[in-house]
Parts: sequence; structure tokens; C-alpha cells
Amino acid sequence: MQRNFEIGIEVGKKNFDAINRKPKRWKSRFIPKWIQDNLYVSHYFTELDDGSIKLFIIQFPLLKGEKAHFIEYICEKSPIIFSST
Repeated sequence: MQRNFEIGIEVGKKNFDAINRKPKRWKSRFIPKWIQDNLYVSHYFTELDDGSIKLFIIQFPLLKGEKAHFIEYICEKSPIIFSST
């Protein structure tokens, strides 16, 4: 279970690195303004009322006309302790 989150975080970081290697003009076209201003990170967690934790990772645009966005990578129902790395 913990390993699933670690893999997801690693995938998010790789996607984020690929986005960061793009030039400024590309970023202004393919990263929505709200992400640029408020949520320019590789991943984030949300906790649901039932104690489940969801991991969302940034997704590099793959299709024509698509922009960078976040996808739900995994949702686990049991509590997990995260390291700060």
C-alpha cells in the first residue's frame, strides 16, 4: 500500500520534471493559469471523510489540444504515515 503511493509520487515527479524542462512559452500555453498560480506541484493528497487518502499527480499533456492537469492516481482506505522526502 505505502509502495503504491511512493510509485505514484515518483511518476508525478517525473511528469513535473518533463513539464519544467519545457520553455516558458510552452508552459504559458499548456499549463492552465490556476495551476501556474496556485498548484504548481508534482502531486498532492486529499483526505476523504471516511479516512481514505487520494493521491493526485500532475499529468503531462499527451493529446493534441490537451493541457497539463491532475489525475487521481490512487485512493487507499487505511491510514498511511508519509515521510517528508
